[in-house]
Amino acid sequence: MADENIREERLEKDLKTKEIYHFIDEEKEINQKCREVFKNKDVEIHYPIGYDGGSKYSKAKKFVYEGFDGFLPIGIQKSPNYGLGFTSVLKCFIDYIEEKLVVHEICFRKTGKSSINKGKKQLILIEKDLRKIYDVIKNLLEKQKQERFNISEEQLHLLFPDEIKEVGTTAQYQDSTSKTLSESVEILETNMIKDALDKTNGNREKAATILGISLRSLQYKIKKYFS
Repeated sequence: MADENIREERLEKDLKTKEIYHFIDEEKEINQKCREVFKNKDVEIHYPIGYDGGSKYSKAKKFVYEGFDGFLPIGIQKSPNYGLGFTSVLKCFIDYIEEKLVVHEICFRKTGKSSINKGKKQLILIEKDLRKIYDVIKNLLEKQKQERFNISEEQLHLLFPDEIKEVGTTAQYQDSTSKTLSESVEILETNMIKDALDKTNGNREKAATILGISLRSLQYKIKKYFS
């Protein structure tokens, strides 16, 4: 019996300051750096891998995780066997970044403030903002899944009316598809702004700090959503 091809992550170098790991796939002849884990600071760097090797993304080639103590945030592939980078839920998110932004590095931080550094071609996302993005997109995907389920059920009912009798109502179908992504974001932002203003007794400057945005951005959103 022939030996099975190796497909694994392997410690390539154990240096004084960090460990360097490679992803090995003998069948596809892949042997490339996938992770760096620093020893003296809470930093881990991933290099997302494409299905056939090389970079998984055309622009965003480096994912940096700061302050997570080895427990990576939601929406992130933990295993090099799945290429690292974002999970399928956030595929549309990274697709947008790749198409609309010039970002070579995405830095995830436990706390702080999300920002874009055009000079360094770097996107910084703090954990709570990534969580918000993940929840909004996941909610939309679940609604789309229900939409496809309802359509399939309806078509099968037309073919087999005696066997397939439980068909979702038109009202249920319309409700599952009534909110676009932008509408879902608006609802989320509106609720967060209300909560922040309640906590600060209407102090917009303090509310902006809680939300992690500038006072000017908060004022714009208040005018947009509440005027």
